Amino acid sequence: MSVNYVDGISNVASISGNVRMDLFRYQLDKDAEGGKKAEEVEQLIMSHEGFLDSYKKMTVIFNALASKGVYKVKPNEDAEESKEEKKEA
Repeated sequence: MSVNYVDGISNVASISGNVRMDLFRYQLDKDAEGGKKAEEVEQLIMSHEGFLDSYKKMTVIFNALASKGVYKVKPNEDAEESKEEKKEA
């Protein structure tokens, strides 16, 4: 098994029945904003089924970390706007 560290996902697309995620790692760059710039380093490709399974597992981890106070869960402003839009319709 190989282990590769990434800092996040820069782009996600669903193409030909697969979810494709471009992964990035920060590189130090004194000229960039914040002293670092994102460099795409890998692409992760999985089936829709695999993506949904991964989403479920990440949701479990996120909820466990949120319950320990690692993350603060805020109401989603977009969700509130969507509710208002539905009321107006």
